[in-house]
Amino acid sequence: MGVVYKFRKEVIDFVLQQKRTDHDLGCRQLAALISEKFKIQVSKSSVNAIIKSANLSNAVGRPPSDEAPAKKFQIPSQKKQQLLNEVQKIKLEQKPLPPKVLPQVRKDPMMSLSRDIPGQGHPGLIPGLGQPKRAPVVEPRARGFSQATFSRHVEALRASRAQSKGVLREGMGCVFLKAAQWQLSRTPVLGALLRKHIPDPLPGQFDAFCDMVPCFNLLGVCEFSQMGRLTNHALWQLNGFERPLTDLGISGWGNMIQTVAPSVRFFLEYEKEKRQVFMEAKYFEFYLENGTRVMTDACLASLGDGAGFPACAEQAMTMLSRCVISNNQPAIFLSSAGRLSGAVFDMAAAFEGLPAGRQGKEGGQIKKAVVFDGAGERIAEFSSFPHKKRFFMLGVWPGQEEFLLLSKNTKTVEPFYDEVTDKVFYVAAGPANIFEKELESKGALLPRKGAPLLRKGAPLRSVTILASPEGAAVMVILTNCADKAPTDIVRAFLRRWPNLDAGPAGRAVNAIAETGGERIRSPQDEQSVPCLSGQSPSLVFQDWGGALNHYCQKHFLGGEFSRFDITQLISTVYSLNGYCAAHEQVFLVSLCPPPVYSSFNILRQIVQRVNEAGITDPMGRPLFITIVK
Repeated sequence: MGVVYKFRKEVIDFVLQQKRTDHDLGCRQLAALISEKFKIQVSKSSVNAIIKSANLSNAVGRPPSDEAPAKKFQIPSQKKQQLLNEVQKIKLEQKPLPPKVLPQVRKDPMMSLSRDIPGQGHPGLIPGLGQPKRAPVVEPRARGFSQATFSRHVEALRASRAQSKGVLREGMGCVFLKAAQWQLSRTPVLGALLRKHIPDPLPGQFDAFCDMVPCFNLLGVCEFSQMGRLTNHALWQLNGFERPLTDLGISGWGNMIQTVAPSVRFFLEYEKEKRQVFMEAKYFEFYLENGTRVMTDACLASLGDGAGFPACAEQAMTMLSRCVISNNQPAIFLSSAGRLSGAVFDMAAAFEGLPAGRQGKEGGQIKKAVVFDGAGERIAEFSSFPHKKRFFMLGVWPGQEEFLLLSKNTKTVEPFYDEVTDKVFYVAAGPANIFEKELESKGALLPRKGAPLLRKGAPLRSVTILASPEGAAVMVILTNCADKAPTDIVRAFLRRWPNLDAGPAGRAVNAIAETGGERIRSPQDEQSVPCLSGQSPSLVFQDWGGALNHYCQKHFLGGEFSRFDITQLISTVYSLNGYCAAHEQVFLVSLCPPPVYSSFNILRQIVQRVNEAGITDPMGRPLFITIVK
């Protein structure tokens, strides 16, 4: 809806004069004339509000025609009756046709076989970065597949991906700062705070602008007037701007920010928001109805142990809600610490939603979940869990003793390519009944005293991932997702843990298993909050930028970068050029380090940390970063 009172009188007079001069001018044309004359951006609805208030609006719809409307064609009633009589006479004179027997359709045994293959799904559709694409037809798994056809298909998708990577931008290394913002809060922090203290109406892009200013301040661009000159900087695109703001627009919002009074209330609200945003969660404890307690870290990396990586409280609560409480998304655990312990099968039974155990005892459903911070203090507790079947996936790796048992059935494999991670694997699904019988023979399904049994025929499956059709297994995914195709299970697991066990989280889980639960790295000091009372409100941007940089050094950069000052970080990380493209299913960023770049291996580890952090943009698309060599 247009707002008239925001325009100066000369703008309104100009619109009315143009409309009276040429009554056929539309709102789009008038908006363009205003933009050209007064150097301001106006919407069509605002222009329409001006001409509507002056009763100069054109009538809606097509202009009336002076010609008389054409008469509708009609058959005279006598002629219509005559035609009906003739048709009836013809029907009576015709002889009935002999019954026609359709030939029996012979069923193709290979067609029925392909339908009987579990998880076959739609083999012709390959989910991609945008709309689903029609893939070359691959023969059913029972007859094998064409390796040459699959290879050509992968090369075609890779070529398409290379062409849609976007435009080369300066400062794409700032994606790590943006990743920190997305991980710390799903809603803008500074924009929402400033809106409470600015009485004037503000557009939606104001929040994105407030997210961008701290990053520019961190790079040394502290004046609002300097930001508009960086027209090709990646921060504009990373924050959702199709093009940089004009100097007039930037100065207008900057002046509004400067009008905020430096009150004690404003800075207390800022400090409260900052403490809440940078609060960390270390691990979850799940209490089952039968008294069993199961632990997992706040990233759901390690099932059965809480010594994995911590997560910011916002992301931890979101993951707990989506993946466990409501289970709108499957809970995807990277691994279990050591062998498949009783805690793993207790959790599997709880996810099955068993109503009761043996002899009428209470079942193993989740009763409550408690969230703990790095100091072991409770920060949240949830006791309302719907009674339902929940879905999970758990990675099993070559170092675990159950791996060979689960990965030995790889008779039929199908090729798999994921466009987001650019990985090629071969997938085989093991029969659930054989899997459960063999685990039961080892006693792995026999619960401890008082723990519930998995009901007979529970749909536990093993999905094996191989590097080549005849090669050794890379890993096995243990899951109760009975209705998902094996490739869909692998795709979901790979999107959550793209580095598999070769990334920082995988190395952490392996080290936990070797050290018996000892943490690999100790958490750094909590984010300090300086007192800014009595100073200019614009200083919160500088303080917030410093806090984001500290968070990046602690959680993403690590290694030697964690000891760099801001000048070194800008020249080594934040100034990297690259590409950015927001696809339907992923927010894809490609970094382009210079040919001579001494920190390439460290940069690769940084990218691995961010990719397995489970970060999504405001549209819910996962962030994925690649390095262009």
